Amino acid sequence: MVGLILYKKIRKGRWLRREYKHQCPHEMLIHGRCQGTVGHAGNHWMYSPKGDFCHTEENGAYCEIPPGHKKYVHPKLMQKYLHLSYYNDSIIVNPEVLEKLEAGKSPEPGASIDRPCTQEEIDKFFQ
Repeated sequence: MVGLILYKKIRKGRWLRREYKHQCPHEMLIHGRCQGTVGHAGNHWMYSPKGDFCHTEENGAYCEIPPGHKKYVHPKLMQKYLHLSYYNDSIIVNPEVLEKLEAGKSPEPGASIDRPCTQEEIDKFFQ
């Protein structure tokens, strides 16, 4: 089962392929999806756009705890459970794949490409 895939340019001719674990599919009330990995242990959790720590209780209740509350869980403590913290990296050595990446084309469906912008692209953005 393949998760989110990102190709990242390290420098000219050198690319990294990063494959992340899948995000838990559980829909949280109002705000979105659980931010753990598929099959995680414990309650479902996430941080709302306004920074509240949201989670489900064993009895199914939904809780939102604002920053500053004594039961608030700081994001640094939950980082180790975040689905984006789990990934596998590999360096691309296949010349055909490297050629596609250098041309700005994804070598596989649904994969993202992360590369530095050219000066021309930056100038165009700020026009």
